[in-house]
Amino acid sequence: FVNDSLELLENIADDVIALSAQVEENNIDDNIVASIFRTFHSIKGGAGFMDLLVIQKTAHSAENMLDLIRSKKIKLTQSRIELFVIVTDFLIKVMNEIQTSGTDEIFEQESKTIISLIEMDLSGKTLNEKMEEKKKENEAKDKEKSLNQLNLEDDLAEIDFSAEITPEIIANFVSDTEEILIKVEEIILKINENSKTDKTLLKELFRLVHTLKGNCGFLEFSDLERLFHYIETVISAFLDGVAINISDALKVFLQLVRCYKRNCCQYSDNKKWRNRKYCTLS
Repeated sequence: FVNDSLELLENIADDVIALSAQVEENNIDDNIVASIFRTFHSIKGGAGFMDLLVIQKTAHSAENMLDLIRSKKIKLTQSRIELFVIVTDFLIKVMNEIQTSGTDEIFEQESKTIISLIEMDLSGKTLNEKMEEKKKENEAKDKEKSLNQLNLEDDLAEIDFSAEITPEIIANFVSDTEEILIKVEEIILKINENSKTDKTLLKELFRLVHTLKGNCGFLEFSDLERLFHYIETVISAFLDGVAINISDALKVFLQLVRCYKRNCCQYSDNKKWRNRKYCTLS
């Protein structure tokens, strides 16, 4: 089950690259959407049979969104593609874990966060909008009370919304980012070792950068999101045949990667990440 699932998930990388370009051109290939749908559907079914509930629920959530896209009830957007990348990377991580432990239970909270992100996207509301909606409900119920008597902070604390950006989520983001940056550095060094650019490695690099961009976007680190988007665009253009000096571009990218690796472990606080000067290096 693990080997088959990992093979299916790794094949999604090429599909994501293709879909990302197609969204920009407003020319979506329905066959690719259907292929990704079948991947999550197959993994969901296998996980259910194996009683791997975290994998089953996460894959089911992604499958539901893909079904709505496939049936033209919602549009495919870059942010939704980024969600599929997040789900894919998460499932790959869980699959690798269960090969040794035989269980996916330790990833339950992370799965709930991802599922909440998908549900939030489908609802068309951001976290701030959800909180504002709750605030209005409370004000309507307590309209006879004066504003001084309202304890809005306590009211908002009652919101059961697992996608809220907590210190734990930020810490997980920093940890995951450090791991991804190590892989990115290794791939860039491998590419630069050869006189001919290895497009397979470049596609893997694109997938990792796409993941970084998506994670930064959901946590509202806009400077970092913009930077990774620029890097992703350069890689995608080269893969599409645009004449770009990819070697020089990767050397610049490598410098940035090493800069972030040196600093990211120090800034697990949400506000510090947003305000540190090095974030504006993009």
